[in-house]
Amino acid sequence: MKRCQNGFTLMELLVVIGIIALLAAMMVPAFSIARDQARQTHCMSNQRQLSMAFSNYSTDWDGVLPRWWTPDGGPATSTLGLRAGQRDWAVDTLPYVQNEKLYICPSKPLLLRGYGINLWLATRDGFPVSDIRLPWKMAMFAEISGGRPPKSIYDFVDRSAPEGYLAPNNDPRFQFDPRHRGGAIIAFVDGHVKWLPSSEYTQWPRNAGKYLDLSDISPAAGGTPVGTYWWPTASSPPGPG
Repeated sequence: MKRCQNGFTLMELLVVIGIIALLAAMMVPAFSIARDQARQTHCMSNQRQLSMAFSNYSTDWDGVLPRWWTPDGGPATSTLGLRAGQRDWAVDTLPYVQNEKLYICPSKPLLLRGYGINLWLATRDGFPVSDIRLPWKMAMFAEISGGRPPKSIYDFVDRSAPEGYLAPNNDPRFQFDPRHRGGAIIAFVDGHVKWLPSSEYTQWPRNAGKYLDLSDISPAAGGTPVGTYWWPTASSPPGPG
Protein backbone atom coordinates (compact mmCIF):
# COMPACT_ATOMS: atom_id res chain seq x y z
CA MET A 1 0.00 0.00 0.00
CA LYS A 2 1.31 3.46 -0.94
CA ARG A 3 1.70 6.02 1.84
CA CYS A 4 -0.22 9.29 1.20
CA GLN A 5 2.12 12.28 1.26
CA ASN A 6 0.95 15.54 2.83
CA GLY A 7 2.63 18.94 2.50
CA PHE A 8 4.42 20.77 -0.32
CA THR A 9 7.61 20.11 -2.16
CA LEU A 10 10.39 22.68 -2.06
CA MET A 11 9.60 23.71 -5.63
CA GLU A 12 5.95 24.27 -4.82
CA LEU A 13 6.87 26.43 -1.82
CA LEU A 14 9.22 28.52 -3.93
CA VAL A 15 6.49 29.05 -6.53
CA VAL A 16 4.00 30.16 -3.86
CA ILE A 17 6.55 32.53 -2.29
CA GLY A 18 7.34 33.96 -5.71
CA ILE A 19 3.66 34.61 -6.43
CA ILE A 20 3.18 36.32 -3.06
CA ALA A 21 6.25 38.50 -3.65
CA LEU A 22 4.96 39.46 -7.10
CA LEU A 23 1.53 40.37 -5.75
CA ALA A 24 3.12 42.41 -2.94
CA ALA A 25 5.29 44.29 -5.45
CA MET A 26 2.21 45.07 -7.53
CA MET A 27 0.37 46.38 -4.47
CA VAL A 28 3.13 48.72 -3.23
CA PRO A 29 2.46 51.47 -5.83
CA ALA A 30 -1.26 51.31 -5.07
CA PHE A 31 -0.60 51.68 -1.33
CA SER A 32 1.78 54.56 -2.03
CA ILE A 33 -0.78 56.37 -4.17
CA ALA A 34 -3.49 55.82 -1.55
CA ARG A 35 -1.18 57.13 1.18
CA ASP A 36 -0.30 60.24 -0.86
CA GLN A 37 -3.96 60.89 -1.61
CA ALA A 38 -4.81 60.57 2.08
CA ARG A 39 -2.09 63.07 2.98
CA GLN A 40 -3.29 65.45 0.29
CA THR A 41 -6.83 65.22 1.64
CA HIS A 42 -5.49 65.89 5.15
CA CYS A 43 -3.55 68.90 3.89
CA MET A 44 -6.64 70.19 2.06
CA SER A 45 -8.60 69.94 5.30
CA ASN A 46 -5.88 71.87 7.15
CA GLN A 47 -5.96 74.66 4.63
CA ARG A 48 -9.75 74.89 4.56
CA GLN A 49 -9.78 75.40 8.31
CA LEU A 50 -6.98 77.97 8.12
CA SER A 51 -8.74 79.73 5.26
CA MET A 52 -11.84 80.04 7.42
CA ALA A 53 -9.65 81.40 10.22
CA PHE A 54 -8.27 84.06 7.83
CA SER A 55 -11.83 85.02 6.90
CA ASN A 56 -12.99 85.22 10.51
CA TYR A 57 -9.95 87.27 11.47
CA SER A 58 -10.66 89.68 8.62
CA THR A 59 -14.27 90.03 9.74
CA ASP A 60 -13.19 90.82 13.30
CA TRP A 61 -10.42 93.24 12.29
CA ASP A 62 -12.06 95.74 9.94
CA GLY A 63 -11.49 93.83 6.74
CA VAL A 64 -7.73 93.28 6.85
CA LEU A 65 -5.87 89.99 6.52
CA PRO A 66 -3.59 88.74 9.28
CA ARG A 67 -0.25 90.49 9.53
CA TRP A 68 3.08 89.25 8.24
CA TRP A 69 5.15 89.74 11.42
CA THR A 70 5.59 92.25 14.24
CA PRO A 71 8.13 92.16 17.09
CA ASP A 72 5.47 92.75 19.71
CA GLY A 73 1.77 92.30 20.36
CA GLY A 74 2.03 88.51 20.65
CA PRO A 75 1.67 86.11 23.59
CA ALA A 76 4.02 86.31 26.55
CA THR A 77 5.14 82.73 25.93
CA SER A 78 6.60 81.51 22.64
CA THR A 79 4.27 79.71 20.26
CA LEU A 80 4.34 78.45 16.67
CA GLY A 81 8.08 79.09 16.48
CA LEU A 82 7.93 82.76 17.39
CA ARG A 83 9.84 84.13 20.32
CA ALA A 84 7.90 85.46 23.29
CA GLY A 85 5.98 88.63 22.43
CA GLN A 86 6.28 88.29 18.65
CA ARG A 87 3.23 88.01 16.43
CA ASP A 88 2.51 86.95 12.86
CA TRP A 89 -0.29 85.53 10.70
CA ALA A 90 -0.17 82.14 12.41
CA VAL A 91 -0.45 83.68 15.88
CA ASP A 92 -3.30 85.87 14.58
CA THR A 93 -5.24 82.88 13.27
CA LEU A 94 -4.47 80.36 16.03
CA PRO A 95 -7.34 81.54 18.30
CA TYR A 96 -9.76 80.64 15.50
CA VAL A 97 -8.51 77.05 15.08
CA GLN A 98 -6.98 76.14 18.48
CA ASN A 99 -4.71 73.57 16.86
CA GLU A 100 -1.03 74.16 16.07
CA LYS A 101 -0.85 70.96 13.99
CA LEU A 102 -2.98 72.58 11.27
CA TYR A 103 0.05 74.63 10.20
CA ILE A 104 2.05 71.52 9.26
CA CYS A 105 1.56 69.57 6.02
CA PRO A 106 1.52 65.78 6.63
CA SER A 107 3.47 65.20 3.41
CA LYS A 108 6.33 67.40 4.55
CA PRO A 109 6.45 67.63 8.32
CA LEU A 110 8.70 70.62 8.80
CA LEU A 111 9.41 71.64 12.35
CA LEU A 112 6.63 74.18 12.65
CA ARG A 113 5.27 75.49 9.36
CA GLY A 114 4.23 73.93 6.08
CA TYR A 115 2.35 76.93 4.70
CA GLY A 116 3.17 80.57 4.10
CA ILE A 117 1.12 83.71 3.54
CA ASN A 118 1.36 85.30 0.09
CA LEU A 119 4.51 87.44 0.25
CA TRP A 120 2.79 90.25 -1.66
CA LEU A 121 -0.04 90.37 0.87
CA ALA A 122 2.34 90.18 3.82
CA THR A 123 2.32 93.57 5.51
CA ARG A 124 2.95 94.47 9.11
CA ASP A 125 -0.51 95.98 9.53
CA GLY A 126 -2.49 93.47 7.48
CA PHE A 127 -3.47 93.81 3.82
CA PRO A 128 -7.00 95.25 3.25
CA VAL A 129 -9.20 92.68 1.50
CA SER A 130 -11.02 95.51 -0.28
CA ASP A 131 -7.76 96.38 -2.10
CA ILE A 132 -7.54 92.92 -3.69
CA ARG A 133 -9.05 93.13 -7.18
CA LEU A 134 -9.17 89.43 -8.07
CA PRO A 135 -9.75 87.52 -4.80
CA TRP A 136 -10.80 84.34 -6.63
CA LYS A 137 -7.37 84.23 -8.33
CA MET A 138 -5.16 85.68 -5.59
CA ALA A 139 -3.39 83.17 -3.36
CA MET A 140 -3.84 83.93 0.31
CA PHE A 141 -1.39 81.27 1.44
CA ALA A 142 0.25 78.21 -0.09
CA GLU A 143 2.52 75.26 0.59
CA ILE A 144 6.19 76.20 0.87
CA SER A 145 9.43 74.33 0.36
CA GLY A 146 11.14 75.11 3.65
CA GLY A 147 14.04 73.20 2.13
CA ARG A 148 16.96 74.58 4.09
CA PRO A 149 17.63 72.48 7.19
CA PRO A 150 16.51 74.59 10.16
CA LYS A 151 19.14 75.43 12.75
CA SER A 152 16.59 76.08 15.45
CA ILE A 153 12.84 76.08 15.97
CA TYR A 154 12.88 79.78 15.10
CA ASP A 155 14.41 79.19 11.66
CA PHE A 156 11.25 78.82 9.58
CA VAL A 157 9.49 80.56 6.70
CA ASP A 158 6.09 82.18 7.07
CA ARG A 159 5.64 83.56 3.53
CA SER A 160 5.15 81.96 0.13
CA ALA A 161 6.22 82.83 -3.41
CA PRO A 162 6.28 81.11 -6.81
CA GLU A 163 8.70 78.34 -7.72
CA GLY A 164 12.09 79.72 -8.68
CA TYR A 165 11.88 82.68 -6.30
CA LEU A 166 15.15 83.08 -4.38
CA ALA A 167 15.06 86.57 -2.88
CA PRO A 168 15.90 87.62 -0.28
CA ASN A 169 19.40 86.29 0.33
CA ASN A 170 19.16 83.50 -2.26
CA ASP A 171 16.81 81.60 0.06
CA PRO A 172 14.73 78.84 -1.64
CA ARG A 173 12.53 78.11 1.38
CA PHE A 174 9.81 80.57 0.30
CA GLN A 175 9.03 78.67 -2.91
CA PHE A 176 5.75 76.97 -3.78
CA ASP A 177 6.43 73.26 -3.28
CA PRO A 178 4.63 70.82 -5.64
CA ARG A 179 4.83 67.92 -3.19
CA HIS A 180 1.41 66.38 -3.85
CA ARG A 181 1.69 64.40 -7.09
CA GLY A 182 3.38 67.20 -8.99
CA GLY A 183 1.29 69.98 -7.52
CA ALA A 184 0.34 71.62 -4.25
CA ILE A 185 -2.62 73.21 -2.52
CA ILE A 186 -3.34 76.93 -2.54
CA ALA A 187 -5.93 78.75 -0.43
CA PHE A 188 -7.37 81.80 -2.19
CA VAL A 189 -8.58 85.10 -0.80
CA ASP A 190 -12.20 84.35 -1.70
CA GLY A 191 -12.10 81.26 0.54
CA HIS A 192 -11.83 78.39 -1.93
CA VAL A 193 -8.96 75.90 -1.61
CA LYS A 194 -7.60 73.96 -4.58
CA TRP A 195 -4.86 71.56 -5.64
CA LEU A 196 -2.94 73.02 -8.58
CA PRO A 197 -0.19 71.48 -10.71
CA SER A 198 3.20 73.06 -11.19
CA SER A 199 2.81 75.38 -14.18
CA GLU A 200 3.70 78.80 -15.53
CA TYR A 201 1.18 80.20 -13.06
CA THR A 202 3.09 78.82 -10.07
CA GLN A 203 6.57 79.77 -11.34
CA TRP A 204 8.58 82.95 -10.92
CA PRO A 205 8.25 85.00 -14.15
CA ARG A 206 11.47 85.90 -15.89
CA ASN A 207 10.34 89.51 -16.22
CA ALA A 208 9.11 89.81 -12.63
CA GLY A 209 11.98 92.10 -11.70
CA LYS A 210 10.75 94.88 -13.96
CA TYR A 211 7.50 95.23 -12.04
CA LEU A 212 7.22 97.34 -8.94
CA ASP A 213 6.15 95.57 -5.79
CA LEU A 214 3.20 97.41 -4.27
CA SER A 215 3.54 95.98 -0.77
CA ASP A 216 5.50 97.60 2.03
CA ILE A 217 8.28 94.99 1.84
CA SER A 218 9.31 95.82 -1.73
CA PRO A 219 13.06 96.18 -1.00
CA ALA A 220 13.22 92.47 -0.16
CA ALA A 221 10.69 91.14 -2.66
CA GLY A 222 12.72 91.68 -5.83
CA GLY A 223 9.75 92.32 -8.10
CA THR A 224 6.12 91.35 -8.48
CA PRO A 225 5.17 87.99 -10.04
CA VAL A 226 2.52 89.38 -12.38
CA GLY A 227 0.39 86.70 -14.04
CA THR A 228 0.81 84.12 -11.28
CA TYR A 229 -1.48 83.16 -8.41
CA TRP A 230 0.54 85.50 -6.18
CA TRP A 231 -0.24 88.57 -8.32
CA PRO A 232 -2.90 87.72 -10.92
CA THR A 233 -4.22 89.78 -13.82
CA ALA A 234 -7.62 89.66 -15.52
CA SER A 235 -6.25 87.26 -18.14
CA SER A 236 -3.70 85.21 -16.20
CA PRO A 237 -3.89 82.81 -14.48
CA PRO A 238 -7.28 81.26 -15.27
CA GLY A 239 -9.97 81.50 -12.68
CA PRO A 240 -11.21 78.58 -10.57
CA GLY A 241 -12.79 75.80 -12.54
